[in-house]
Amino acid sequence: MTANGNKDLVDRLIKVLKDHDIKRYAGDDLAIELNDFIEQVEDIEYDINKISDETLIFPEISGVEDYTSIKVRDFLDIFESIESAKLNDSQSYACNKHEAYFLLEFPDYDTYLFLQEIKEINSDVVNIENTRSKFWEMNYLIDGIEYNISLFNGLCLYHFLVEKSGNFDKYYPSFNDDFFIRIASNSEISLEVCDNLATSYMFEIQSTLGLALEFSAGRAETFELSENDTKAISKGSNRTFPLLYGKGINELQKIYYKAKTSYDLDYRILNYTQILEYIAPTIAQFDLHEGIRTKLLSDAVLNPTAEYINELGKIYKIYQDKVVKDSDLIKLAIEKVIDFDSIWSELAPIIKIKNAQYNESNVSNYINSTSKVVYDTRNEIAHAKANYAKTGNECPEQLKEQFCRVLDKLAVKSIRWFATQQEEKRVILFYM
Repeated sequence: MTANGNKDLVDRLIKVLKDHDIKRYAGDDLAIELNDFIEQVEDIEYDINKISDETLIFPEISGVEDYTSIKVRDFLDIFESIESAKLNDSQSYACNKHEAYFLLEFPDYDTYLFLQEIKEINSDVVNIENTRSKFWEMNYLIDGIEYNISLFNGLCLYHFLVEKSGNFDKYYPSFNDDFFIRIASNSEISLEVCDNLATSYMFEIQSTLGLALEFSAGRAETFELSENDTKAISKGSNRTFPLLYGKGINELQKIYYKAKTSYDLDYRILNYTQILEYIAPTIAQFDLHEGIRTKLLSDAVLNPTAEYINELGKIYKIYQDKVVKDSDLIKLAIEKVIDFDSIWSELAPIIKIKNAQYNESNVSNYINSTSKVVYDTRNEIAHAKANYAKTGNECPEQLKEQFCRVLDKLAVKSIRWFATQQEEKRVILFYM
């Protein structure tokens, strides 16, 4: 940086420190109180080359410990646009023109420990800069704008906006060991796009990594999870798939999120099943188009007879029949996405395979049985009445948690399958 560049940087820093009355001290070899720091910098003999955009600031805000720092570069980015930045009333997210932070909660202790462990071993899935960490960073291009998405931990815009709002106390400080989904861009961002990207990102870390994270409804109190609040974390490669984004996908991911974050097994079953029902019309339409396309490739299209036209009509009738009954829609989806290798040990008792031995020649029967269990269990829950007539296919109460794990895998594969389809071929459903 040139001398003039350094002077501009220092002038900007001094202005922000004065305008916002920032306390505490600057870092690196400048571990001095900021008031003294300002006096020194304003001295004509001070060597401004001691300061760069990498110099650390240790600001004083509620909840911050002495070692919590932020680089001058990031500090200036936050405060030079803080008047136009937004913190919503419940303090569940914060944003400015170039970045958005969505506050997260931990429903279990193991997820928190897992993330701390990744930081400690300096895994290649985390980028650590002083006391700020970005996990599983990825970029996504939308309408010519590149967005950077990550799981973020550290001092950021959100905490300064809470401090500025005055809505904090010793029990709910401005700064906590918070985790966020952070979305940033060099271009001006759209909050709606950021919200959708955050949902897509949440889907990946929940479905691929098994992390138990939830969007916060508001600023959480000081993190106090018991070691009894545990949930198994995937011990794989810690890699994620690329983000899924586009027509109809976000709707599916939101349904998946509702299932994944509920403790009510019946509610989870209903939402997982809804995902299967959502993708089924796209499957049926694909089959219809393929059937008609094949028929149109025959020589008869050049001289169509009544019989030929009737055959085209039959193809369409088969399609109509498939999309009329919920049971057929569920079966269509299961046929398309089921992978018995990944679910067999948990599925077999549910569909009453006594010896639990997988037999490839019985795949059709397995699909029928699985479809009936899903459909009838859905109906038993959705139509829970005294006069509901059981079919005998419903999942037993004691196996519902196991059943949810099976449905989770089917739901994830359904969403990934749907995302591979061309946008113009996706059938979009709307739920109230």
